[in-house]
Amino acid sequence: ADDGAKAYSFAAPNVKQVFPTVDAFMNMVTNGYPPVRKPRSYSFGKVEQTGPGSIVQQVLIIGPDGKDYEAVYTLQQQPDGTFQITGCSLRASNSLST
Repeated sequence: ADDGAKAYSFAAPNVKQVFPTVDAFMNMVTNGYPPVRKPRSYSFGKVEQTGPGSIVQQVLIIGPDGKDYEAVYTLQQQPDGTFQITGCSLRASNSLST
């Protein structure tokens, strides 16, 4: 949870263009995604292939405020075969299901 360099290593090149340093990236995560930054707990939900080399991964989160959230990550396969995060959307959820 506190390894900014590791978190940044999962970011795709498009994200790193917008946030060119670990500090800038972690500042964005801390300020924009508090439940992702400091979850009480999380579990992986549905994963769906959305195209060649593209997947969407649902993550169910209990935030630091005790509320339920759903994070939806988009990932793109990179030339080396790894998948990296190209985006994340976060929303509050009244009931979470997988």
